[in-house]
Amino acid sequence: MLSDPHLALAGLGVAISRHHPMSKRYPEGAFLQPAVFLFERGELTFRWLQDPKLTNFYGSANRLSPEEILEVVRSRA
Repeated sequence: MLSDPHLALAGLGVAISRHHPMSKRYPEGAFLQPAVFLFERGELTFRWLQDPKLTNFYGSANRLSPEEILEVVRSRA
């Protein structure tokens, strides 16, 4: 899933940003922080959540790269 403008994944623990200047442009007045979930046969087997804080520029730094995500997927194959 690349987009979740109605914040459906917040129920899985994904952090919500409401105070960012751009957040008001989204349907719910907020957006979700980056997250990665890996499901195998319907079971959650990997979860990475961005925790917005000052040290990662409120969520814009230290994200998993596509290569790191693929490495996790390949390690389970």
